[in-house]
Order: sequence, then structure tokens, then C-alpha cells
Amino acid sequence: MIKSRELADSSSCLNRAGMKEPLFVLRANDESAPAAVRAWVNRYVFDRGGFGALTKHQKAKADEAMALAKQMEEWRLLARSAKPVCGKCGRSLDSVGQHGWHKCSESGKEV
Repeated sequence: MIKSRELADSSSCLNRAGMKEPLFVLRANDESAPAAVRAWVNRYVFDRGGFGALTKHQKAKADEAMALAKQMEEWRLLARSAKPVCGKCGRSLDSVGQHGWHKCSESGKEV
């Protein structure tokens, strides 16, 4: 699940949730998120009688969640190796001074 895609898709799980329906969001920046997703998959499959008892839709849901856990781990690896950039203009912050201040080309302000 990628935030921008979920928000843009009116039929996404996020957008189908009721306005007052409680949600719990796990983000890739949380180091325990991939393990939590895998634990959910294990419980989801167990509660339905094992992988062989799942419907096609349920199998796809479990597979998607396992793939997401892997994506989260990969994202964390990339995020750790990435150079810091300005969240507004994308300029590298490696060479902008001790405190990371620079004139943002997007907003025109010192950030």
C-alpha cells in the first residue's frame, strides 16, 4: 500500500473505511511494522483454517500483506542509505550548512 495510491483510488481499503471506523496504521519507518504485518497474516490464515482453506480473494489479501512487509523492509534499507533532502524542494542537505538551513527553491523561504 502506497499512501498516494490509496488516497487516489476511491475503491481502496482506506477509502472504503467508514468515516468513524477505527483504523490502525503501520508505517514502514516503524522497525516493528514488517513483523506486525507478518503476524497479522499468520493469524488471518490460521483463523480461516489454514492457507488451503482460503478463498482466492483471501489468498490474494494474505499475499499482498506479505509483499507489503517485504516492501517495508526494502524501504527502510533505502531510507537509511539515502542522503537527507529538503522535504519541500528536494535539494540535498549535505552541503547546506551545519544546521541544514537553505533557501528552498519551492517556497522561497529559509528552511
